[in-house]
Amino acid sequence: MGNETTSIFCSKCGIKIKNRENKFCSYCGNELNISKEKVAEEKNINDDKDMYQNNVVVRYDKNPSVAAILTFFLFCLGGQFYNGQILKGIIFVVILIILIYINIILALLFLIYATYDAYKNAKYIKKNHGNYFYNEGGYNGN
Repeated sequence: MGNETTSIFCSKCGIKIKNRENKFCSYCGNELNISKEKVAEEKNINDDKDMYQNNVVVRYDKNPSVAAILTFFLFCLGGQFYNGQILKGIIFVVILIILIYINIILALLFLIYATYDAYKNAKYIKKNHGNYFYNEGGYNGN
């Protein structure tokens, strides 16, 4: 057990980092947040190795179909909440209520747009493993 080393994984793509001295993931280019103190502790202290054994990469994969269904059947609120866009969901509900009073056809068209928006955003979130604001190459990627 004295010669074991703990594995480090990229927080974005989940790939195992082979060289512990790297500052960036060789697969996706994500900056690795490994402090020098943590690396030094792992190299010098054998008693505390158990606390570093469970490196967990959390991925927030959203299902675009679920987002679309929730949006359509919960009147703009469900899909945006599912995607983590709480304020956007509330604003969409207010707009939908106003449109219902103005014209039911406009309200239905807006509901279809909101469903498409939830689907598109869930797909984007899934593509970037939960990082909604990831903007590689300077464009949105939609």
